[in-house]
Amino acid sequence: MFEPTPSLDRLLRSLDRRGKALRFAETAGIGLLGGAAVAIAVSALLWNEGRPSLAVSLAALGVGALCGLLWGLLRRPSTIAVAIRADRQLDTDDLFATAASLAHADPTDSFAAAVLRIAERRSGELSASAVVLRRFGARAWGGISLSAAAALTFALLTTSARRGDAASQLSAQPASNKTSPPRPLLVLAPESPLLPAAGGRNPGEDRNPLGTAGNDDAPGTRPATSPAVAATPQGEGNTNADPQTSGTGSGSAKTSVKSVAADTKPAGAAVETASNNGQPGTRPSGGVGGSGASTTDPTATATAGTPSGGTTGSAGVKTAIAPWQSERWTANAEAAREQLQSGRVPAAYRDLVRQYFDVK
Repeated sequence: MFEPTPSLDRLLRSLDRRGKALRFAETAGIGLLGGAAVAIAVSALLWNEGRPSLAVSLAALGVGALCGLLWGLLRRPSTIAVAIRADRQLDTDDLFATAASLAHADPTDSFAAAVLRIAERRSGELSASAVVLRRFGARAWGGISLSAAAALTFALLTTSARRGDAASQLSAQPASNKTSPPRPLLVLAPESPLLPAAGGRNPGEDRNPLGTAGNDDAPGTRPATSPAVAATPQGEGNTNADPQTSGTGSGSAKTSVKSVAADTKPAGAAVETASNNGQPGTRPSGGVGGSGASTTDPTATATAGTPSGGTTGSAGVKTAIAPWQSERWTANAEAAREQLQSGRVPAAYRDLVRQYFDVK
């Protein structure tokens, strides 16, 4: 059995720990250097695309250092390799390497016992700190540090440049675009069919409250009226331009529901001519002096000698038939009822339509 060698064992364990720690640090530095190179290359590519690269650079450096540590763990130095380096620096002629290899030799071997005794005596005279096991000096570690710092600096510069470009673009925008809140969309109400339209046009030319086309003979049609019809007192007439006919005067005369029902005549009207034949609901046209042009309901018929356009003057008077006395009144009232039931008449004009057609 070999004699105990505490000094030799202590020296070899110390050299083994230091050698492995330095190997891990050096391989991690090499991996960090490779990660810095990758980070700089990726940062340059992302800078051209206008994207930030700080996170990518940090990830590349971390992955590189981790790969270096794994490499050092797989290729860690053995105790004999560390003893060989110590023998070269201490000029011991492979004494410690031979002693490390004979530590588990046959106890009966006299040569192994002699080598271990010599190594034990010599290890008591030496210190483990006298052995330099590092391979990288200050310049190597400085280069690795500068590479990592350059990668991080380049990543920060690209991120700052991107933020600066965004800030300059924002400052270049007009002040109104930066301060004014978004304007809400305005929903315009549909144009009232009973109110005068823009440009002096009559609303009956575009639409009517029943949603039907401007056809006199079609069921559901009615002459256009103004809101003044509903507000006209009983016995008073009102005037409104009819979209279906044209006249030479400033407007066309038309009676409201209540005024025709009362069968009153306007003040100052001309004497009724023989062409009226005593028909109820007819009214003289024009007004005082007969200078205006009278246009009646679309169901009206013209007298012989009066043009179909409704132009009358001092030469003749146009005969009008009340719409509720025409043959189409029942069909028109039925169409109005259907329009009201189906909801095609706007809510603002339902009462007016019911009052006009007397729809319950």
